Amino acid sequence: MDCPTINIADKSDTLENLFDIGLGLIEDRFLHLTKEKKEPVYFLTAKSFVNVPNKTREDIFLHNSLEQLNVCDPVLIKKIQSGEMAILNYEKDKDEKGNLNEQKGYIKESRLLQNHDFLISIRGEPKGYSLIGLPEIGIYNFVTTNYFVRLSPRSPANFHMEYLHLIVNQFVKHKLVDRFHALEDRVSGNKKKTYASFNSFSIEDLKLENISYHSSIKEQMDIMDEYKKQFDKWHLQRLVFNQFEYNIYCAITKQPHI
Repeated sequence: MDCPTINIADKSDTLENLFDIGLGLIEDRFLHLTKEKKEPVYFLTAKSFVNVPNKTREDIFLHNSLEQLNVCDPVLIKKIQSGEMAILNYEKDKDEKGNLNEQKGYIKESRLLQNHDFLISIRGEPKGYSLIGLPEIGIYNFVTTNYFVRLSPRSPANFHMEYLHLIVNQFVKHKLVDRFHALEDRVSGNKKKTYASFNSFSIEDLKLENISYHSSIKEQMDIMDEYKKQFDKWHLQRLVFNQFEYNIYCAITKQPHI
């Protein structure tokens, strides 16, 4: 089976030069309000996403197309839309006397997530979360908890954003994940320390990592188009195979095929 080849990337830079990189916020230390306009703010946690690709590294939910991955939990969005989440957050923000606890900090607007941001989970096996396909990011004020590291592109105009997120995700899936498992092996002798109890990488080390990329926007777009094409092929074959397996079950249980 032929596999498309990709030209060798012609540029390289540190992640720190390409992204503003920082850890998310510790929710208990902040009010759920923006600093200037006092608008409601919502925290994204590990449970805020559903259908995340590579939750078990290799597997993927068969019913999902590429556009359906990495989406926000619909239950969370309904709570935000109904106002229920804002009420719950307001209760968290009260002090013992029932007043707004202004000893906590307001959240600066600069900390609000944007669709061009990329998140990496820092606890346990690293996973990448692209925010490109999340329309809620542009509607509501979201920040991330300290479960995530946020990568915000310094020069978005220099990249086709889907391509940039794609190559960062490949870096996460391979280099960071492999490094995590090597680290996990070293600490596995300590029975009191589970793999989810330590940071899987250092932010300072992450900033110094080099990543190579294609400088041509057209080439970036071509690579992304080919990626989508190959994903669709793979996705269709997985669907066909899943149906074939179910047909075997139908045959041995004498049920009609769907």
